[in-house]
Amino acid sequence: MPRFENELKDGVYRQRVQEQVEGGRRLNVRATPTFYVNGVFTDVSFGLLQLRDAIERALRKPPAP
Repeated sequence: MPRFENELKDGVYRQRVQEQVEGGRRLNVRATPTFYVNGVFTDVSFGLLQLRDAIERALRKPPAP
């Protein structure tokens, strides 16, 4: 625990955390977990069925040349 407390106090990971937060803002992440399938936001507010369907559609799509 001392190592964690020292690194927190020293801000060892501050830049990395801020980069992750900014990336989430750019992607309009509203909560976690947030799912994107091939760069498209997939809403799982009402269950994971939408995520499964999005993955299945992506797998059926032929790869780009």
